[in-house]
Amino acid sequence: MLKDDGYLLDMLNEARKLAARFSGSSRSELDRDEMRRDAALWSLTVIGEAAGKVSREFRDQHGEIPWREIIGLRNVLVHNYAEIDMDKVWGVIARSVPRLIPALEAVVPREDEI
Repeated sequence: MLKDDGYLLDMLNEARKLAARFSGSSRSELDRDEMRRDAALWSLTVIGEAAGKVSREFRDQHGEIPWREIIGLRNVLVHNYAEIDMDKVWGVIARSVPRLIPALEAVVPREDEI
């Protein structure tokens, strides 16, 4: 479980960065700012990579977190990068990440407990 805690914390930290980076932003800003767009794609990739390393047992116990979708997005970003749908990416940033943060906060121990 200790290993899971580190991966969960990675997911939470990246989700928080992503939410802060795009707070108050619009979809068109994602298109205009290449550096922020690349940072967003990186954060989503890290979240998905970490999610894939969380133990199957933990994932099975926490169905409130959309593991399959998170890992699936990472796979698209890494393996099918030429086919990335930025409208879907924006939907994840604008709707899914804000819901993911409290779900992760509920299961991530404080950093001093890891």
